[in-house]
Formats: sequence, C-alpha cells, structure tokens
Amino acid sequence: MAEVSTSKREEKKQATHRAITDAAWDLFARNGYDDTTVDDIAAAADVSQRTFFRYFDSKEAVLFGAWRDEFDELARRMRERPADESPMDAMLGALISLAGYYKRQRALRIERARLVATSPNVGRYQQVTISPAFQAMLTDALADRLGVDPADDIRPALYAAVGMAVTRTATDRWLEDPDRIDLAELVRAGFAALPGPTS
Repeated sequence: MAEVSTSKREEKKQATHRAITDAAWDLFARNGYDDTTVDDIAAAADVSQRTFFRYFDSKEAVLFGAWRDEFDELARRMRERPADESPMDAMLGALISLAGYYKRQRALRIERARLVATSPNVGRYQQVTISPAFQAMLTDALADRLGVDPADDIRPALYAAVGMAVTRTATDRWLEDPDRIDLAELVRAGFAALPGPTS
C-alpha cells in the first residue's frame, strides 16, 4: 500500500514538473522570454508561485532544464573512460558520447538558443550560473583522473577550460545547421585542431 502511495505521489510530482515546463515554454514562444514572469508561468500551469519554486528556483532554471543532471552524467562518463586514456582523450570521449543526447533534443536546443540570443537575462544566467558549474565539474572529474588536487595543480582547470571552449564552439556551429552538421564530428574536429604540446 505504501509503495502504491509513493508511486502516485511521484507521478503527481512528475506531472506538476511537466505542467510547469510546458506552460513556461508555451509562454516563452508566445510572449517572449523577458515578458514572461514566474507568476504567468504558475498561473498557466495552474499552480501557486510557492509550488513553482518547489520545482524551479527561477524561470531560467525552467528554460535550461536539468542541466545539473547532464553535468553529472558527463562526469560519470568521464570517470568510466579507460584508465590509460589521457585526460583530454577521456574528456573528448565523454563529450562525444553525449552528442547523441543533444541531437535528440535538437528542437529544444534550437529554440533555447534563439531565446538566449534575444535576452540578456538568459545570457547572464548562462555566464554566472551554468558555465562556472560546468567548468567546476570538468575540473573535478579531470583532477580525479589525474589524482591531483586542483588547488595545487593547474592542469585540471586548464584542460576543463579548453574542453568548454571546444564544446561551446562546436555546439554553436551545429545549431547554425543541425540538419547538415554532425555535432559529434564537430567536437572531434575541435579537439583535433588543438595544437600539440610545445617544448
């Protein structure tokens, strides 16, 4: 009986999360991102503002969805790469393995990129919240592979910054023509274009 109750409660939570997300995206498309408020989203989803904030800490969080889960998944994939791979090869392999997931979300990512381009608020959220979290996750995962403390060794943070730059550049290029361009190939080409070590 308790299991059935827990399952129904979980289903209700998922339905509420989906209702908020769907309402937000509908309003973003109709009214624009900046002209849509949390109150608008809550009303359209038929929930209170308090309920909205139990699921999302801001409307930006609705727009970017489960980005923390994506980062955790990328870190897990990096940690599962063969132990004899270099840090950069492990990062490349993990990023390529996620490219298929990105491609399945193509329509959402195209629309999100459009909204980011039209709103300074969204760009600020990316810059202040998401990008630092991405870099911190990559840095920690690379430090684990290297067996070093990132506070004492510059390499994890440096490799992470390079990985972020390649990923951002490849994703931006892919979104320009996702029907013709393969994201995984762009990521691979980006890493291949990096200069080798110099003496």
